[in-house]
Amino acid sequence: MRESALWRLCFLAPGLGADVASTMEEALPLVLSGLQDEDDGVRDVARKCSQILVTSHGERYADQMLPPLKEHSLDESWRCKL
Repeated sequence: MRESALWRLCFLAPGLGADVASTMEEALPLVLSGLQDEDDGVRDVARKCSQILVTSHGERYADQMLPPLKEHSLDESWRCKL
């Protein structure tokens, strides 16, 4: 279930264009929690999704993306290191 939700986000993110800003607040926590997941498959898809989000929207929405990424990069969990 978690893996399929992240896959959908991977495919939708590039196509949303400017509309991605409205979903960024919900999408980033989903991706970041996926990076911490115990399941390797979920982590792999979350990593791919984060790459797609940053590649397709990172320049335009860096102000929305950087704070949560910075916060999670300091997390104690070894799984969430980017």
